[in-house]
Amino acid sequence: MVRRPGGLKEAVDAISKHIAILPGLHAMTARMSIETVTFHNRFRLPGMDHDHPPGVFEVQIMEEPLNLMWEAYHRTMTLMLTSGGLVEAINVTAEDLETALKEDSYQN
Repeated sequence: MVRRPGGLKEAVDAISKHIAILPGLHAMTARMSIETVTFHNRFRLPGMDHDHPPGVFEVQIMEEPLNLMWEAYHRTMTLMLTSGGLVEAINVTAEDLETALKEDSYQN
């Protein structure tokens, strides 16, 4: 987990620097998408040391292409950005995030 004081832009810049040096990640062919998720209840994902309050969160997904005859990508990183005085970037699997969102929807 990356914790940095400041705004979302500073956290994204800091994360981008780490992504650029990850071994095996080809910056020219990798793609990044951004999704927004909403939690209506307190939640905790693997890697979090405490429950997080509900809210709307940005999820950054980094993918790199597979070496196939057709276009296909492999997810290499999923980061969820949170804030609450500090901006946190939590490396989470797509499965853990999906499970937490389903559990959140059952609580409503």
